[in-house]
Amino acid sequence: MKKILLSFILVLITSISFSQSIPNGGFESWIVNSYENPQFFETSNYGKDNGVQNLVNATKTTDAYQGSFAIKLTSSLGVPTGTSFAYFANGNPGSNPTGGIPYSQKPTGIKFFYKSNIMPTDTAIFITIFKKAGAVVGNYFYKIATTHTAYTVFNQTFNPALPIFPDTVIVACASSNAFTGNAIPGNSIQLDSISFTGVAFQPTNFNGNFESWQTETDYKLNGWNLSGGFQRTNDFHTGNYALELQTNPPAFGDNQIQVGRATTGIPTQNNTLGGTPYSGLIDTMFFYYKYLPSNPVDSARIYVNFKKNFVYTSNVYALLPVAPVYTLKKIPWNLGVAPDTMVISIESSKWPVQNSYVGADFKIDNMYLKSQMYTVSNYTMPTTGCVGQAIQLSDNSTNMPSAWNWIMPGGSPSSSILQSPIVTFNSPGTKTITMNAGNQFGSGASISKTITIYSVPGIAATSILTCGGGSVTLNASGANTYTWSTGQNSQNITVSASNSITTNYTVTGTTGGCSNTAIGSVIIPFVEVPSICLVTVDSLGNNNVIYWEKTLYDNVDSFIVYREIYSNVYKRIAAVSKNAFSGYTDTARSIGPANGDPNTTSYKYKLQIRDTCGHYGVLSKWHQTLFIQDQQNGNFNWNSYAVENSTSPVTVYDLYRINLSNNTYTLVTSSTAFLATDPQYGIWQTTGRWRIEANGFNCNPTNRINGILSQKVKTKSNIKNDRLVGLKNYDLINASINTYPSPAKDILFIDGRTLANIDFSIEFRNTLGQVLYSKNYTAGSIEKYQIDLSAFANGIYFVNIKQENKTLAAKKIIVNK
Repeated sequence: MKKILLSFILVLITSISFSQSIPNGGFESWIVNSYENPQFFETSNYGKDNGVQNLVNATKTTDAYQGSFAIKLTSSLGVPTGTSFAYFANGNPGSNPTGGIPYSQKPTGIKFFYKSNIMPTDTAIFITIFKKAGAVVGNYFYKIATTHTAYTVFNQTFNPALPIFPDTVIVACASSNAFTGNAIPGNSIQLDSISFTGVAFQPTNFNGNFESWQTETDYKLNGWNLSGGFQRTNDFHTGNYALELQTNPPAFGDNQIQVGRATTGIPTQNNTLGGTPYSGLIDTMFFYYKYLPSNPVDSARIYVNFKKNFVYTSNVYALLPVAPVYTLKKIPWNLGVAPDTMVISIESSKWPVQNSYVGADFKIDNMYLKSQMYTVSNYTMPTTGCVGQAIQLSDNSTNMPSAWNWIMPGGSPSSSILQSPIVTFNSPGTKTITMNAGNQFGSGASISKTITIYSVPGIAATSILTCGGGSVTLNASGANTYTWSTGQNSQNITVSASNSITTNYTVTGTTGGCSNTAIGSVIIPFVEVPSICLVTVDSLGNNNVIYWEKTLYDNVDSFIVYREIYSNVYKRIAAVSKNAFSGYTDTARSIGPANGDPNTTSYKYKLQIRDTCGHYGVLSKWHQTLFIQDQQNGNFNWNSYAVENSTSPVTVYDLYRINLSNNTYTLVTSSTAFLATDPQYGIWQTTGRWRIEANGFNCNPTNRINGILSQKVKTKSNIKNDRLVGLKNYDLINASINTYPSPAKDILFIDGRTLANIDFSIEFRNTLGQVLYSKNYTAGSIEKYQIDLSAFANGIYFVNIKQENKTLAAKKIIVNK
């Protein structure tokens, strides 16, 4: 971000070996420096005052009076010679003050804490200016003229007092008197905890305690000196960058508009030193520029001054009008005296500068002389490389190259037209690379250089599987020297094994200057999450069976089986060795309250792995068994075979009737729904039973000898027959009992004279067969019963009237609220 308050920004001249050419005329080579400034303040860092260049002389210090930081300002030697003062300010406190921050309080004074080192005849200064509607209403200027090695309070009452409430305040401080130009190296002041007195609050965005700092960036253009408003811009004509000059408001303690300026000389207080070697008489300067002035009468300008034996002999210049897009400009000359030096100056506004020129923006790129039109090809690269590894070739050609041709036999690629390509060689040996650079005028001679390519060593590293804890040794091989990511440089390293996580160690092996890497790992087994492949009910309908495929998992000690005993509460019911059959028959009736009886309801099961290190993994997804219900009227319903957060694997459900006399199965019907009817139910009610078999599984449990058992493709439900009262009696009783209304909303009525004078129970089940309600009634004269449905969700329910273990009647109802 460009600084508003800098008086001049000047870069150090670097040693330039150009001859008869414009140094860095493509504006591609920059030096970038970063530094810290206190937030909401501008400083003298990398600025220019007293005619000399500052480096960083307004610094953050941890020697604070309060908090973590303070600021130290030190007058210092600048570049090329002379002394510059240090400052911070949140506005320009010159004779016509600008900037500042909003503040509507009316303070009675100013207070801060400071240390100082004051040289003879020098003073530090502190300034506070208040404005209202742009006019100064209070200006307070203080000098610090004595040295204090310990923090000292500065507490001054404004005299005269502020006459009105302001709207703006400017706070500034300098290590020397910025208004006299008198700065002695070493003069310094260190401040902390600046505050206004006699007010309810301090300004917003004041940062008077200097606790908030931000990183700033300073750009130096190689071969040029920059001042005023300038920056590196990505809005270029060619290459990657261009130079941008801007006309800015006055800087700290100065009323002069800051014109953005670039020169190939070194400006001093009296004249301009240096320049670029040049001895031509007839030539033309070419460049491309953009210009957007704030005032249409303004112009950018370029001066070319010629010197001989340090004396100016002649000059040429051009005023540059508005140009919204990059425009080619030519400046020719025909000199009467051959010079030895040329000084180029570029400015963002013409002279005399007016306030209306502030904001002018000038961009320039691709500056060169006609006499330097042909390029001089050159590039840099390493002298050695490695097989298969990228080698960076960097163009270092002069005289504005804009086209490149690289020949790289045996490389990938073998040729390139990029400015600075990357090449890879896949075989060892000495390789020759040739490059020719050109521009719009043509090209000069090609240049060739050689590079020696060495083979890359093949590196290997061992990995260790361990349960964790203790130490293990990793070994590397394949190279002459080794460096591990631990910092050790031996071929073998001993490391501590974690108790829970796998740790990777990278080793870099080097032979003949070429390196390769490998990874050695201390592997802590990850406990896998198993999958149940099938839950079912055994052939006799007595127990649930859980199956899994144990060959899918490594490092297993045993499989742990869990059953849901409450809603979403699972309890361990068994542990099965990896060496045993990969299935479990649930006979654990003592674990409950949901005790696993398949003739009571359906159940959910989960599986877990305990590995050979004793670690337990995450529980699997649950699988839910099938449970069939007999409605005692030929209709049957059952729940879906369900898998947690998954689609059911079932493709079709088959309803089978079992002949109790010979235990033969007869397929009644198939369905993709969860209900079916046996039209011969009345014939088989006392001599048959029914169960569901579901298809769509591919389960391969493994026995203890590692043989695969017969593939299981079906799951089975419980076997259902409620042993009703005799069919004739059941039909009479069932017909004599009425349930209403249906659909029911809040209350269900059950009306049956046949229930008088007997003990019985009323039972509600959902479509999964789970008992949701049960109540016992003793013999009496009541013929009508009512059930509160407030706790029932909308859905289908089955109401069973039971006496002991027999079903007297069964009704289906619908709850719809």
